[in-house]
Amino acid sequence: MKDDPLPKLLAQLHEKTQSYERYQVREAIVVLVGQRAVEPLIGLLDDKAESISWEACKILGLLWDRRAVAPIAARLNQFGWEGPQALGRLGGARASETLLQSLEAHKDLRIATIRALGVLREKRAIPALIKLLPIGHGHLFASEGIGDLDLGDNAAASLAQIGKPAREALLEPLQHPDPFVRERAATALVGAKNPRATPQLLKQLDDDILPALAAARALAALKEKAAVTPLLRWLERPSKSRFSVTAVECLGEIGDPHTFSALRAVAEGAERELAASATGALGGIRTDECFRYLTQCPVDRAFASYRALGYQRDPRAFEFLIEHLKNSGNTEAMVLSDTLLQLGDTRAISHLMKRAQQPGDNIAYEIFPAVAGLSSAGIKIVAEFLHSTNHESRWSALLALGESQKKEAIPYLRPLLKHPDADVRQEAITAMASIFYAHRMTGP
Repeated sequence: MKDDPLPKLLAQLHEKTQSYERYQVREAIVVLVGQRAVEPLIGLLDDKAESISWEACKILGLLWDRRAVAPIAARLNQFGWEGPQALGRLGGARASETLLQSLEAHKDLRIATIRALGVLREKRAIPALIKLLPIGHGHLFASEGIGDLDLGDNAAASLAQIGKPAREALLEPLQHPDPFVRERAATALVGAKNPRATPQLLKQLDDDILPALAAARALAALKEKAAVTPLLRWLERPSKSRFSVTAVECLGEIGDPHTFSALRAVAEGAERELAASATGALGGIRTDECFRYLTQCPVDRAFASYRALGYQRDPRAFEFLIEHLKNSGNTEAMVLSDTLLQLGDTRAISHLMKRAQQPGDNIAYEIFPAVAGLSSAGIKIVAEFLHSTNHESRWSALLALGESQKKEAIPYLRPLLKHPDADVRQEAITAMASIFYAHRMTGP
């Protein structure tokens, strides 16, 4: 094939030794070559250089082609954590079977395998993951090795990803005599959301600190109003206590209007960090009184109040936020841009661009992501800066289009793959790779 980039890129895999260089080669293969690289990369799985075989495995996982599953599965113990991670991305029956077997067959790969099973939401892994909850941290001396220290935490995270199918299996470990196991079971229930666990979770609020904090988060995920009273009692503890911080966050997530006064009191009377957290938590309370309060917060809590208004998604906040955007500094403009993006009102685009183009400062980096994220029209406006002679504006546009992870940005980015400046070509590849990864796409 004329001008085929693949031979050169495969050669660079051997030549490049720095991690950032190989990262760039990886992106280029995904964007410029795509699934046509699968067979050559499978051939590199047996390369004598371990770093090359590992890199080939990683790239195969990003090409979303299940032709790679069998060759990776057959050599799973040769690629370190890259093997399970690649199978977790590729998915399919063979990948799941291999990962389930790997939990026992390759104990040095268990953390990566556990994570991959969570990514796949493999419900057949639930019994094995439940059995792993007691391993790690508090079981330091009983552990089978350093690699096991995080097994329980990772098992809990994967059970949370698996979600609803794990609900019932988590009820028993929630009552385990070991506080670390109770904590992990409650952590998993943040994702699994089992209302039948509510009585035990409420009881666990009076447990040791770690299981208590995890129980609070699980109850907040359920928006369980029965948790409000005990969480309000937590606010009476010292302001720097983890109980106070967690109580504020969880009360905000539950969103009971009756907690407005208590959260307001913390916002106005606590030390700075906790006060900001309490102000942000008020975003979960969707009442007229709370809305008015957030639009009247003093300057020292302004950023937290903006974020809270974004969380409320109240259309009435639009004019208030736009007014503050007009004369905002760089950091304030970034927070306001993020908040306007949360509101999702496309009228914000013209105001954001007007602020971005005010003379005297260049804040495209802070504002372009919101403009691109709001609509296809915003993508087009940001894309116009891809040809700017101002390096900062062009770089900000590339970054924003990549961060948007919107397919509509690809036609604007593709011409830059032939730009005479190698740095611009690389930036375009990176932006396109971000979009491709989000949508399980490949080039060319």
